[in-house]
Amino acid sequence: MANHYSEMSAFVEIPAEKIESSKKIWERIIGEYEHYSGEHAAGEYHGFDYEYRSGIWIHHEEYIDVESVIDCVQQFLDEAEIDIPFYGSWSYGCSKPRIDEFGGGAMCLRRDKPPVVIDAMSHVQKIVREEGKSSNEN
Repeated sequence: MANHYSEMSAFVEIPAEKIESSKKIWERIIGEYEHYSGEHAAGEYHGFDYEYRSGIWIHHEEYIDVESVIDCVQQFLDEAEIDIPFYGSWSYGCSKPRIDEFGGGAMCLRRDKPPVVIDAMSHVQKIVREEGKSSNEN
C-alpha cells in the first residue's frame, strides 16, 4: 500500500502594529473553521498546523489541506485588513513511484481579491495546449 504526502511551510506576514489585534481574528477564524471531512468538531482540525508569532507560520509535514489554508488565510487577510500578499507553495508525493503521484503548486492570497492558485502539472498542460492553439492559427 502506498502512502500519499503533501507538505507546506509558509509564513503569513502581519504588520507589527496589527500583530496583537489580528490574533483574536485568527483565533476566531480557526475556532469556527470546520474541516470538510466532518470527522472533527469545528476548530478541532484545520487541515494544517500553525504557529502565531510575529506572523502565522502555516505548515504540515505529512498532509496539508491546501483548500483549508486558502479558506482560513484568505478570510484572515480580508477581516484583519492585511495588505501584504501571502505566497505559499506545496509539494505532494507518494511512497511508491506511481505515475502522476508527484508534483506541487503555489498560491498567492491577497486582501479582497480572488486567490491565485497554480498546480504545476495543470499549468504545464495549459501552456502546451495554448501553444497548440496558436500554431494551428498560423
